[in-house]
Amino acid sequence: MSEFPEENRAASYQVVARRYRPQGFDELIGQEQIAHILAEAIKTGRVGHAYLFTGSRGVGKTSAARIFAKALNCEKGPTTTPCNQCEICEAITSGEDIDVLEIDGASNRGVEEIRQIRSGASIRPSRSRYKIYIIDEVHMLTRDAFNALLKTLEEPPAHVKFIFCTTEPQKIPITILSRCQRFDFSNVSSKSIAAHLASIAAKEGLEVEPGVLELLARHASGSMRDALSLLEQLLSFSTGSVTLDGVHAMLGTVDDQKILDLVAAVRNEDTREIFKKLDEIARSGVDFGILMEQLLKAFRDLLAMTAGCTESDRGEADFEFLFHEVTPELQEMAAFFGADRIIASMQLIDQAITRMRYSTQSRVLAELTMVRLARLRATELIAALIERLKAGNPAKLTFVPDDNRRSALPPSASAPRLVGGAPAASPGISAPVPAASAPPRHFAAPVTEVPAAGSVPPRPVPVDLLRFSPQQLRELWTETLNSGSLGPALSAQALSASGFKAEDSSTLLVLFPETSVSSMRYCQAEEKRILSLLRERLGGGIHLKWGTVKSQRPAAEAPPQTRVSHLDQAAMFRQKVNHPIVRAAEEIFGAELTEIRPPEGK
Repeated sequence: MSEFPEENRAASYQVVARRYRPQGFDELIGQEQIAHILAEAIKTGRVGHAYLFTGSRGVGKTSAARIFAKALNCEKGPTTTPCNQCEICEAITSGEDIDVLEIDGASNRGVEEIRQIRSGASIRPSRSRYKIYIIDEVHMLTRDAFNALLKTLEEPPAHVKFIFCTTEPQKIPITILSRCQRFDFSNVSSKSIAAHLASIAAKEGLEVEPGVLELLARHASGSMRDALSLLEQLLSFSTGSVTLDGVHAMLGTVDDQKILDLVAAVRNEDTREIFKKLDEIARSGVDFGILMEQLLKAFRDLLAMTAGCTESDRGEADFEFLFHEVTPELQEMAAFFGADRIIASMQLIDQAITRMRYSTQSRVLAELTMVRLARLRATELIAALIERLKAGNPAKLTFVPDDNRRSALPPSASAPRLVGGAPAASPGISAPVPAASAPPRHFAAPVTEVPAAGSVPPRPVPVDLLRFSPQQLRELWTETLNSGSLGPALSAQALSASGFKAEDSSTLLVLFPETSVSSMRYCQAEEKRILSLLRERLGGGIHLKWGTVKSQRPAAEAPPQTRVSHLDQAAMFRQKVNHPIVRAAEEIFGAELTEIRPPEGK
């Protein structure tokens, strides 16, 4: 740069991404397999007439297209190692070669531009072997433009080569894709990006603190061009040395240790510490959306540890956040959370990131998410309670977070354990004796023995059904079903039963009228749900039998019809309105009973 006058240095300055652009197949970082295939095609003379390079931004698609064009048209070629010194190579590098045309598909997307390409393709190259068209962002072409290109693309002149570059291959018609050799460029690994940045920093005389280049590589998300742009920012304001804090300030990110401190506060369920850490982060001016993205990557790496990934087998991208040594503390933290809780935490964080894009209260959303992460242990107790309810043991569990528990306890001492069907005595867990629900008027609640610590509790002792009269059994049936959660439809069908009888001490015979056989069959299909409520009230040994019963008064003995007064009609109407089946129908269909008509012929 010293040969330029001081006032012309700014105009002649070339950014790092252009100065260190790859000039040969051996310089393509992260795309070694594609470089090898293209080089072999040149060696064997099997060069196709159309190529499609796909991949995300900044992974080397256009650079590979230029290198391929130089390899084909170099004065010493075709060769796999273009000289980059001849007039043709230099012109292609600067984008000024008359036989290698780089076209922007976004601004030249119409039929007229494609017609110009077709007419120009018939003219032989002026000084090179091939006339090469490099169309960047080719997916931006219109459908008519693609159709106009089809014939030329299928049978081009021998001296014409097409190289298409795109980030969205799904938008290209299949008729175009089938005429091209497709190469998918993968994202560059963070390890490869950091190594390349280190070599450039050394050439530029930039001293960096350990961890700086790794942070830039992580922030680039697989794009080499993005990483070089970030390095350009460092070069613009640095005075020869770059610190990790300076890079965090430039990127608007949080130091890794603060992220780990937040995760530790979540582990210890210390909501006060969570608010304290988030307040410190807010005062430093960090965007909470970026903070949550860092947390998501941190939990991702903890999830990788639960899957067995260790530092010894850490390859190109096993860990995206924890670049430094995987310490026993981190492994213990991953084991404490467990894979299921980490997955649930990642889902909550991802939902928060999505909501922050449409909300102005990002700090509140971040605080809400972190507190929910700290209280996720309660879901383990809910899952355990569901399993116990399925097993017929309805003991209650209450989750009481212990804010005084701050020490880093091992997983065996911190995680809640269920001993003998009840939670063991551990910080943050309490299992109060459930209050007995009010028993029916004519029978006593079942007795449950209190088990000794560590023993398996016995099942509730069932009551003796032979002690109850049919009327008491009817009241028992009605009160039990009304106190449950069977839903209006099933409750109405079950309450239409008309007779009850204890066949033995633990078997209840439920009788339905002959006109309600459909109701009986409906209840038989849902017998498990009904039994669950009865066993919760009476004990685990209760069983059901179903049957039908004839009407008490034969049809022949029915009294003659008499004239009904208006008062009697009103009483009948109220009785029908309060019938369980009518209430269920009104709730299900959103209807209202307005009239009662007798059956036809009566």
